[in-house]
Amino acid sequence: MRADGSINNFGGSKAWGGHFDYLYGAWVLRLGVGVFLADEVPDLAALVSGLRATGEPQAAALAERFARRERKTLFLASGAAYDEGPFQVRLFFGRTESDSTVGLNINTGLIVAGYDTGVLTPYLRGSFVDNRAGIAPTGLPDTPEYAALNAGAAAVQALTDNNQSSLALGVRYDIRPKLALKVQVDRVWMDGTTLVYEGQRPQRGEDALTLFGLALDFVF
Repeated sequence: MRADGSINNFGGSKAWGGHFDYLYGAWVLRLGVGVFLADEVPDLAALVSGLRATGEPQAAALAERFARRERKTLFLASGAAYDEGPFQVRLFFGRTESDSTVGLNINTGLIVAGYDTGVLTPYLRGSFVDNRAGIAPTGLPDTPEYAALNAGAAAVQALTDNNQSSLALGVRYDIRPKLALKVQVDRVWMDGTTLVYEGQRPQRGEDALTLFGLALDFVF
């Protein structure tokens, strides 16, 4: 999504990747890598020229950052899963690095632990998303003269500013082989998010969200 609310077109973009799995006893270890090459990058020429014209060093540094036309994003992932006996554990850590002005530069992590009683499997899950870049200020005063530049620079950076963590508690009921009912409650803490809800993004700042989920999982 662009700063003006419109949607980016990635129809001509390219992506490729692969992964390596290693089995050790009850453990499955995985390493993965992927590359995304965007076909379209945002045109921020007006914002760049405006920031440069101010003569403010911080604004000029942001202008150089926004002027970049790189399109590549690199995804790195590692994970592990343990599934033997009643205990089940899954771990994941990912890192995304982008040369693009509005590309993601984040760390992500996930841990899930459960105990299979044979019919019911209660589980606990924790996850996080950490934006390494943050939102850099322009260094310009908060006056009407610079209001548009300050707002524009913040809006562009906010497109990928995603910092949140969550904790979930759930239980899976195995109705029969290949058919299970899952009930889950999530508590999500957000400090900057790219979440779009009912066509709108929440205001900047800290917020929290509680989700209740009910799902029927099945395999053909």
